[in-house]
Amino acid sequence: MATTYPFSLVTLEGKVFEGDVESIVAPGETGSFGVLASHAQMVSALEAGVLEVQAENGRSFYAVSGGVCEVRQNHALVLCDKAIKADSADEAKAAFKTAFAGLK
Repeated sequence: MATTYPFSLVTLEGKVFEGDVESIVAPGETGSFGVLASHAQMVSALEAGVLEVQAENGRSFYAVSGGVCEVRQNHALVLCDKAIKADSADEAKAAFKTAFAGLK
């Protein structure tokens, strides 16, 4: 069993995801970055792109409109205007191109 930590993905409409995860990979403004358990505290701006969430029960993908990622006290939080859940990375990329192409 991998080490997990609490993660929340929140949009203007409310919580899209909340639960324990093993890792996330987020589209940072200067490149994608990963967050594992016990990550150093940080705040990073996000650009529109694909957010990958690895939980114990599988991997999920979201097309996000950009926003902010905060890691604090072994908890990660992504705040964004909009997030679209997808079944695969390719589907998330297609949703991103359709919904957020003008944001990047």
